[in-house]
Amino acid sequence: MPELSDKRKRLVLVICCMSLFIVGVDVTIVNVALPSIQHSFHATVSDLQWTIDAYSLVIACLLMLSGSLADRFGRRRVFQIGLIIFSLGSLLCSVAPGLGWLVASRGLQAIGGSMLNPVALSIIFNTFTDHTSRARAMGVWGSVFGLSLALGPVLGGVLVSGIGWRAIFWINVPVGLTAIVLTGIFVPDRSPTGPPTRPPWSSAGDRGSGLSHLRHHRRSSTRVAFALDVGALRAQCGDLRGARASRVTS
Repeated sequence: MPELSDKRKRLVLVICCMSLFIVGVDVTIVNVALPSIQHSFHATVSDLQWTIDAYSLVIACLLMLSGSLADRFGRRRVFQIGLIIFSLGSLLCSVAPGLGWLVASRGLQAIGGSMLNPVALSIIFNTFTDHTSRARAMGVWGSVFGLSLALGPVLGGVLVSGIGWRAIFWINVPVGLTAIVLTGIFVPDRSPTGPPTRPPWSSAGDRGSGLSHLRHHRRSSTRVAFALDVGALRAQCGDLRGARASRVTS
């Protein structure tokens, strides 16, 4: 495939950062809306905890599997499927008639979100082939994730006080749909040229470690977000090791 122009590479980076931003925001934005959700559904505190845990636990569990699926079926395809599932989950969250439906929809959101972070990193890694530009792109990618975690409570406060708690999920839908269209236009479909070097079950230890972090820190939403960050970092390192092994064996 011919080398992409610098402008298109930047567009690919923006698209990947868009998906990363909405996934990161949803880790912390719900915290601000919990009192309103509790009032709407007359829920207990332990029930409310699952609106956060369902999202964090599912993402931590499926990160590596989603990366392996992208290796098998193509990064752009899995990335678009993840955006579709995440947008659908957000829409269902916004219209949930009860807490059980909200928790289930958060889990669906997380399934889509697990297809975005590791796959977006892989897309960036393969788009920016020069070491200097790749390092800059990785820096932007990481900064956007940190910014999304920090802006989640601020954005959530504005939306909950101005519109209502359902608005924190509405905003994901137009962003997700825009990213789906832009991905189909600008993200190259670079399908894998050979069998993946790491099967989905090869990183069970990493997934288990991430889940142990999440379970241990379940009562603190800030620690849950940090633990998710640790799990994502483990998954991303695994993707990079797999990509490096592919180059060595090719």
